Amino acid sequence: MKIKEKNKNKQGVSLMISYVLLIFITISLSIGVYIWLKDYATITEKINCKDGTSLTIENYNIERKNDNNNTLNLSIKNNGLFNVSGFLISAGNDSKKIPMQLLVAKDQVQYQKGYFDFKGFSGDQDLGPGQKQNAVFNLGDLDKLEIIQIQPYIFKKNNIDKIFCEQALIKQVILINPSLIPGLVSWWKFDGNVLDYGVGNNGKIQGNPVYISEKLNQGMKFDGIDDAVNSTLTQAKTTTCFWYKNSTASSWTHVVNSSGRYFVNGIIGTPSQYPIYINGDYVYIGKNASNFFNGSIDEVAIYSKALSDWEILQLYNSYNITS
Repeated sequence: MKIKEKNKNKQGVSLMISYVLLIFITISLSIGVYIWLKDYATITEKINCKDGTSLTIENYNIERKNDNNNTLNLSIKNNGLFNVSGFLISAGNDSKKIPMQLLVAKDQVQYQKGYFDFKGFSGDQDLGPGQKQNAVFNLGDLDKLEIIQIQPYIFKKNNIDKIFCEQALIKQVILINPSLIPGLVSWWKFDGNVLDYGVGNNGKIQGNPVYISEKLNQGMKFDGIDDAVNSTLTQAKTTTCFWYKNSTASSWTHVVNSSGRYFVNGIIGTPSQYPIYINGDYVYIGKNASNFFNGSIDEVAIYSKALSDWEILQLYNSYNITS
């Protein structure tokens, strides 16, 4: 009996020692992890901006001035209640994904990729409530722009560290309509009228074309007999863009004629039909030089300059008509 009791005592002591060792090892590991996090991991304090801190994109424009020099021009307004120091901006070519490409601000003396500091443009001042600021960014090798994301921030007291305003995140899907490309002369939307949304060269209806509901709000259907929309333009007519669908087709086609270079659905090609005729100052929509067109036409735009391949692709992708 005494031997059994001694064995039990030894087992109890061993078990206690095991527990002590386990606790010691656990504490040691915890200390080790803490030291590693402290020395090697980047830990930032979670501080947010005040409620009511906000920016808005009032307007945007995309322009390609020369080869590989695509720019995004933004008009930013502080529509909140407090000053904003700047914002982090990223862009992407797929509106269904988070934009990951950081943009570089143009003409900013001191810059960090992706960051735009208002102090560098407004006399060493934050952007105050109600104030606006234009910002230009190089798009670099981004072949197509579908979405941008803006994260406002404010500087801490040291004017170095930033506090990002997570509740004020902006995601803007980029849609390029004809008015956002410089050089627009005329733009007929055919949304229930033949008004020109360019410089006012309103159209005149010939025959009896009818308005139809399509993916671009409305378009105009021509009977192929005597229907047309006519207008007079004294300005240069270097580029013509439009969508068309003939009476037997199930899908729309985007066509651009820029200084004699033809593009079909965003790429260089030859259109099977071209139902627009320009003769001097006169523009005829719904016919060519000899025949009237049987089908639908929409979003006719004319520019006084040649559009770049990039602008043409952006225009086509933004409308994204599939039927």
